[in-house]
Amino acid sequence: MRGKHVSKTIEALVKEAENLARMGVKELMLIAQELTYYGLDIYKERQLPQLLHALAAVEGIEWIRLHYAYPSKFPLDIFTAMAELPQVCNYLDIPLQHASDTVLERMRRQITQAETRELIAEARKSVPGIAIRTTMLVGFPGETEEDFLETFRFINELDVAYLHVFTYSERPNTPAFEMENVVPMEERRRRNKMLTILSEKKKR
Repeated sequence: MRGKHVSKTIEALVKEAENLARMGVKELMLIAQELTYYGLDIYKERQLPQLLHALAAVEGIEWIRLHYAYPSKFPLDIFTAMAELPQVCNYLDIPLQHASDTVLERMRRQITQAETRELIAEARKSVPGIAIRTTMLVGFPGETEEDFLETFRFINELDVAYLHVFTYSERPNTPAFEMENVVPMEERRRRNKMLTILSEKKKR
């Protein structure tokens, strides 16, 4: 997905949820390229917590699940809404992508490993038992062995319910496509395999 963020109004989404509820739908999955940015374009501030309260009030809706919540500048009152609203599942799909500050900066993720750790700690403090699903990307241009091992150690310490590992692939007309120090594909696959095996072992 490319282009500017485009949010529907809370009223429009509530109406859509009401129509779905009338058809027997009980679970809503909120999915966006960067869900935590919701409302910034039309309300001039992030309003995902306000949306959650409005959707939770829709009769017939029993579960609300959040997908692809961008970690940078994460609105912490989302956790408050999770804790207060029984309809909002204690589940968060949050794409962390990497643990090395160097790679995070090259990715333009606007967050550091320390800030990520603080965010995860706050999530677990505010919402005990929260299930975290995340993604990690290996083989980004310039990723050194030490950068990868930082991510490996980070995942080894982090208790996530589900981890999906992506291998970087070149896409023309993107900033990364022009970057130097390309990681050989064989090495990308090795790193993917290592991280995937680690994730599977932690599930047992």
